[in-house]
Amino acid sequence: VLVYNESGVGEFLVGSEPSVDGEFGWSVSMYAGELLAVGAPGANASAGAAYLFQPGDGAWVEAGRLTAPDASAGSLFGFAVAAGQNEVVVGAPKAGVGGEAYQFRFNEVEWVVDATLEVGSPEPGEAYGSSLSWGLGDGGWTDLVAVGAPLATSLGEPGAGAVYVWMRDGTWVQEARVESSNVSPWSQFGWSVSMGVDEMAVGAWNVSAGRGSVFFYQRAPFTPRGRRARELGGGSVSWVSLSELTAWDGVAGDMFGHSVSLFGGMLAVGAPGADVSSLGGAGAVYLFVRSGLTWVSHSRVSAVSGEAGGAWGWSVSLEASALHVGSPGKELSGQSRSGGVSWLEVAPSPSVTPTPSASPSVSPSVSPSPSVSPSASSTPSVSPTTTPSATPTTTSSATPTSPASPSTSSTPSSTPTPSVSPSASSSPSV
Repeated sequence: VLVYNESGVGEFLVGSEPSVDGEFGWSVSMYAGELLAVGAPGANASAGAAYLFQPGDGAWVEAGRLTAPDASAGSLFGFAVAAGQNEVVVGAPKAGVGGEAYQFRFNEVEWVVDATLEVGSPEPGEAYGSSLSWGLGDGGWTDLVAVGAPLATSLGEPGAGAVYVWMRDGTWVQEARVESSNVSPWSQFGWSVSMGVDEMAVGAWNVSAGRGSVFFYQRAPFTPRGRRARELGGGSVSWVSLSELTAWDGVAGDMFGHSVSLFGGMLAVGAPGADVSSLGGAGAVYLFVRSGLTWVSHSRVSAVSGEAGGAWGWSVSLEASALHVGSPGKELSGQSRSGGVSWLEVAPSPSVTPTPSASPSVSPSVSPSPSVSPSASSTPSVSPTTTPSATPTTTSSATPTSPASPSTSSTPSSTPTPSVSPSASSSPSV
């Protein structure tokens, strides 16, 4: 993992116990420049591990190596990570029956398991723990965690997907199981998730044969100190679907929603399978800005020197005016699919001023997702791979020749029309 500071000076990090096929760096999450979590789901015969780093005297120092308390081969612990203040949540989508999520905290001496966010009646193979996000509820007074289960059966549809929301009120309580009625089999709602304050964006990249959608939810009641209001009035919390976003120029195979990142009044959505000119699977990122309770199209960003199969937008991270975009198919220094991260400066206005980084930079908070190549005869499973496929219907080849420099395209001023009639696509091989 490469970590860059504001001056563009990078530091290469490795774990203290490297292993063949350990997949160190599969997922990454940073909290406020104070804690960096890095997943290695292939370590220990795919039982998995997660490494924690903190800034030291001019360098990042390993602060801990985490494993699941009930570790077993093939669990993929570290597939997703979400760092918080002196705590971290780690997903293991093949642990147990349908996956697990573990919350660790630092007790001033060491990192310990604080809780297992365990579904009461898990569905076999639902891949619970594939995506994670911290959030805040009740106007910022309550801690929330969202856990994606993209292969869950929802409303009778296999692989339609779901997101479980947990609330911490002394202890962790499952607050809701969020599903969408506008998805079809293998849409994989919950493949990506990003929370804010009483709001959540959920990606479903395989809606409409891989065109993809992002669903935006608001937590009700909306008012600050809502927890106290519920205690007094006996009310309950629900997650209300406000909108479904699609790419205004999207087509099948774009994988819009493969990654999402929500920050303040802006939403970034990755579409790593999108074509740019004649470059298949070069990838793009779509930006939306908030207008009341709706989202308005802002811009479509792509790499000027993109490559076929570059999968730009495989992962995204948005914080303040900084947007980081992962491109695992990028070739750098003659190394095929070595990957890279671009760093852009964005603002909630009709303009985007890119300042690209040719090498990997701060990694996204929305964990990278595994390679997905749907086929009618395949059986869903979750396993890390270092050779991601950019689109769900075709196999892209990575032939990049130079670092990416992002560009923007003009976009409509109105909110994109939702995709309300998704077509069923084939069962994925994850």
